Amino acid sequence: MSLRFSAIAWAWPRGGDVPAMRRWVRVGLALSLAGDVFLMWPEGFLPGLVSFLLAHLAYIVAFTRNARLAARPVAFVVYALIGAALLSQLWPGVPQALRVPVLAYVVCLAAMAAQAGVLWLVARGSAEELLARNAALGGLLFMMSDTLLAFNKFSAPVPLASLWIL
Repeated sequence: MSLRFSAIAWAWPRGGDVPAMRRWVRVGLALSLAGDVFLMWPEGFLPGLVSFLLAHLAYIVAFTRNARLAARPVAFVVYALIGAALLSQLWPGVPQALRVPVLAYVVCLAAMAAQAGVLWLVARGSAEELLARNAALGGLLFMMSDTLLAFNKFSAPVPLASLWIL
């Protein structure tokens, strides 16, 4: 959770030239922090999942301030294939009651990561490229972290899971 506070502190003053993007990234970070808090509780998985799902929607809104949604479709195809492959491996271990929320979450997570990739592809060669590349890297890392969390929860224990999930 202290990592989330560090991310919020780092991001807070940035993005002043695109206030709508900054506002939506801040909303996403706050919702992500709420998700972290929920996941600390024994019964907090579903509220945490919903908080992170809403965070990904906020990030998608933020990442569409400078690049049209799916402006580079290849990013969405790649992340859709990755998401589908991962979900196919997890699906047998996902309890029936969580299948719809998990499916919705995977779609939102993959779309957020894809749109972050789109943002970078659109910004290449511009002054915003570094920030856009960081957003794309953040989307990829978020997807990797959540994949480890999901495998740890629905498939088999991941050695040192809490370290890797950070």
